[in-house]
Amino acid sequence: MSSGAKSPQQLGEAILANAMRIFHGGGRALPVAGRFIGKSYSGFVRQNYTRKDYPPASIPGETPAERSGTLANSVGFTVGKMPGRGAGGRFIGQGKAGSLPVKIRVFADTPYARRLEFGDHGNKKKGRIEARPLWRPLAQRPEIRDMIQNFTIRAFLKGEALEAKKAGSGVFGSMSWGSGRNFTARNMRKWK
Repeated sequence: MSSGAKSPQQLGEAILANAMRIFHGGGRALPVAGRFIGKSYSGFVRQNYTRKDYPPASIPGETPAERSGTLANSVGFTVGKMPGRGAGGRFIGQGKAGSLPVKIRVFADTPYARRLEFGDHGNKKKGRIEARPLWRPLAQRPEIRDMIQNFTIRAFLKGEALEAKKAGSGVFGSMSWGSGRNFTARNMRKWK
């Protein structure tokens, strides 16, 4: 074997390292999808809280009617990473192990949002209220599930493609895990 040739084992290790690098590139793109999903889902919630049938209150089983707009305006979202476990069962960070699962939290930051969604039968002081669900039925709608699935798949594949392009262009230099973590909405323009 010449000095530049690699053994089959070294070649296999290099192929696996490149495959893992590209896979983790997809995972690192998921927070971008999380922001799109959070923004879209919270927008659906706000839109469904904003009804034009004021002043009558909603009846039990219907979505809450808009009175002041406080409930709709309190809807927000956060995107974060959840700790994960590596192959050996140890907790891992994003460093050399790659990407972590993404957690999207959509919320309504008012004291009465939970009471409206689930109802409250035990609170004599605040008054009993029947459920007026919005979040649970909305999450079960096929178009919402499809939106979440499509954004996630597209972001992951786009992240893999960007990472593969970097690998093919020689941006990495060596076989280290150190580069290619700048995934932004600008880099992920083509969602459709």
